[in-house]
Amino acid sequence: MNQRSIAPVPLITAILLCLAALTELTTLARGLTFGLSFLSSFSALVTFAAYVFFAVVLFLNRKDMLLYLAPAGLTLAAAIGLATTSYGLWYGLSNLCFLLAALVLTAWAACPFVEALKKHQPVTETLWFLPGILAFAAALLATLASMHIMGFLANILVVALYFLISLTVVFPDGNPMRDLDPQPARTEPAVPGTDDQIPQDAAQPQEPLPTYQPKVWDGRCDMLKHILLLIFTFGVWYCIWIYRTTGFLNGTRDSSDRNPTNQLLLCIFVPFYLIYWVYQSAKRTDIQAHDRGIPCDLGLLCLVMAFFVPLLPPILMQDIFNRFSEPAQTVQVAVRDLDPQELSARLRTYKQLQEDGLISPEDYEAKKNQLLNL
Repeated sequence: MNQRSIAPVPLITAILLCLAALTELTTLARGLTFGLSFLSSFSALVTFAAYVFFAVVLFLNRKDMLLYLAPAGLTLAAAIGLATTSYGLWYGLSNLCFLLAALVLTAWAACPFVEALKKHQPVTETLWFLPGILAFAAALLATLASMHIMGFLANILVVALYFLISLTVVFPDGNPMRDLDPQPARTEPAVPGTDDQIPQDAAQPQEPLPTYQPKVWDGRCDMLKHILLLIFTFGVWYCIWIYRTTGFLNGTRDSSDRNPTNQLLLCIFVPFYLIYWVYQSAKRTDIQAHDRGIPCDLGLLCLVMAFFVPLLPPILMQDIFNRFSEPAQTVQVAVRDLDPQELSARLRTYKQLQEDGLISPEDYEAKKNQLLNL
């Protein structure tokens, strides 16, 4: 069964929303522990709920009314935050900017559904970054109020969220560079009585507007970039890699397909599920590597590493994925004499891999020649 794929920008937005929800949950727990005011705790609770709701909508790849209702929760949270401000003018101005950013998001989200706002939709596509600018101004005002650079760094996540949420709301496919040119003007009909009364183009159906078609990941990734992103993105790249790898390993022999979105949510919210995911994915990697003639035995090793050095399994598996794209003749495999039945079975396996698009015809021919000692 074909599964709906999430565009990269909405996927990253959903992951950051989950991280922001966890920070709000920490704030709420600290408030309950140290006795913060009821309004402050209630503000953190509403913000947490708004982030979680928005993340679920994006993970479900919903592009209907739910997507456009989600910013209303951010507006409610920002309004409560402004109402509970008790730290002076600068903090009040900061919360006011956050409220304005949320209000702009809500208004832009309503454009496709409110008749009076539809004519303003081109403005939202031009100024999609405005909520992010307002959020950045709010972060600067909060920094001026506290004179503490760490406060600004803590708000960077929220600023990035407003930029990405705005991009996701205005462009649900996450692609602001899509073709927005209007349809060509229709040719005026010729004067009656001439031979060209009906334009030739008018009889042909118009092509539909281009839509976002997610590209299927081929498994390759530069190792230096992969390692740096794993270290310096604080888990965001790891989440993206989990989503992509789950889909890439679907179709493994003797294994059932897994939903990438479900697996990512389980890895984020279910304790120790990531270790189980690593082990299962490493076993699937072993199977696919064996089918390609690549020696690989990562299952047990990645299980142990997931407990003690969790950054090593994605590095080891990615190295094998990169080798999948190497031509078959470059993979050094010891070829022993095979009996006719085993030789026939292997040739059928490689032929099936070629038909499934997992290896190229050139790779199949090279492997066949290697097995046949040609």
